[in-house]
Amino acid sequence: ETPDWFDIRGDLATSWDVSADGLAFTFHLAEGAKWHDGKPVTAEDVVFSIDRMVDPDEPRPRAGLIKPYYERGTATAVDAVTVNVPTKFPSAAFGGFMAADYNKIFPKHVYAPTSEGGQGKDPNKTDDIIGSGPFVLDNFKKDVVGEFRKFDGYWKKDSNGIQRPYLDGIDEFLIVDRGTLAANIRTGRIDFS
Repeated sequence: ETPDWFDIRGDLATSWDVSADGLAFTFHLAEGAKWHDGKPVTAEDVVFSIDRMVDPDEPRPRAGLIKPYYERGTATAVDAVTVNVPTKFPSAAFGGFMAADYNKIFPKHVYAPTSEGGQGKDPNKTDDIIGSGPFVLDNFKKDVVGEFRKFDGYWKKDSNGIQRPYLDGIDEFLIVDRGTLAANIRTGRIDFS
């Protein structure tokens, strides 16, 4: 939203506090946020996701950038919409890493193992994808198309109180050949690449 790299904006976290000693971040989540299955996004989901980011059995190289700062199992859900995340040492970088788009929050009730109360689904399988964003994956054909439709339960509104997203959907055509891509842009079949 601004050209200032240090102007961090939250999405699911509407605000956050850093302890006086710099050793803990407290994130305050948006109330009313829902997963695409209609269940609420909770602090427990955030704790589950942060622990998953540093799990040695989950190869997530970019999300793993928080490993030097965070010890698995130390984050806590203070209440349904508040998460406390202690860090190993004071660090301004931790807040920036948590704001990165590759640090996804996952629904615990879907992706946690069944032994932990989840369904044990795999977020890497197209049929198992569930999120809380403005669009739901409606149709996917490998190397052909991804069709996303507006999620009517999306929680975010703009500064005028208008429900987001503004678009009804997005169709993403997966075109690897540059000649075909150029032809599709020239003929108006696609808007940009």
